[in-house]
Amino acid sequence: MTSKTILVVEDERMIAEDILESLSELGYQVPVTAATGPDALAKAIQYKPDLVLMDIMLKGDWDGIQTAQEIHKVHDCALIYLTAFTDQEVLQRAKITTPFGYILKPFREKELHAMVEVSLYRHESERSNRERQEMILKTLSQSKEAILVTDQAGHLIFMNHEAEHLLEHPGQAVMKKPLPGLLKIKHTENAEPLDLLTPRANQSVFIEINDRTPIPARLTINRLNQGAYQGFILAILPLPTQVMDDKDISDLIPVCASCKNIRSSQGHYVAMEQYFREQYDYHFSHGICPTCFENLYPEYFSEPSESH
Repeated sequence: MTSKTILVVEDERMIAEDILESLSELGYQVPVTAATGPDALAKAIQYKPDLVLMDIMLKGDWDGIQTAQEIHKVHDCALIYLTAFTDQEVLQRAKITTPFGYILKPFREKELHAMVEVSLYRHESERSNRERQEMILKTLSQSKEAILVTDQAGHLIFMNHEAEHLLEHPGQAVMKKPLPGLLKIKHTENAEPLDLLTPRANQSVFIEINDRTPIPARLTINRLNQGAYQGFILAILPLPTQVMDDKDISDLIPVCASCKNIRSSQGHYVAMEQYFREQYDYHFSHGICPTCFENLYPEYFSEPSESH
């Protein structure tokens, strides 16, 4: 297990030393403690701890809550409050700093260990999710397709940069607005508008926005059905005014930014092997790259233990 660094912020010296000793015995790195808010901020910047164990009622100009706010401005870490009080007004103030938990004084070492472990795990999980979301959003921002996501009623809840360019509106200006009021799709330039919330697979349509001249596009609409969440995701690929031949269109293969599955001509996302097997009769053998092997089987890269 990788040793995690913890900063203890406690103005009672005996309590701080007791916590430091307990955490050190549990295998955590506790390089220093801090007794005031400004000191805690300086040491958080210097040591970049994975977790801050914060006395909520610090003495001085900054209490624990303000100190946590200042630390979060410059460093992303898990936060646990230490407190001998359960004052509801104080706890309500503390909520804005999104702590991972509270430990009431006096506490037992087992309680401290459990809370620290859970908080470190949750923080790492949330950070990984944020990084994954940022990666997906970055990938979507580079897509040639306009991606729009709606709720079940058709109100817009997400759009990438290409969609903003297509609608000629920044996302925040049209978010939560009904999509049918922002654009229309038609089989031909003069046809009646089609339903925007009906699944479609790679259809050739005309897109009309703000009564402008309709433009040709390829459109796929998939239904979102994730537990309690219902909605639709639209992928619009504007085409040149001149007719693009089938080969040019087929050269662009839509790939999911997250799982890397490929969208088939029927609008379903399938594994890469299935797509190329069905489209081109390709066949595959499977191995594993060094990076994936190391991630999947880290035990093969750990130092061998000494035999006794």
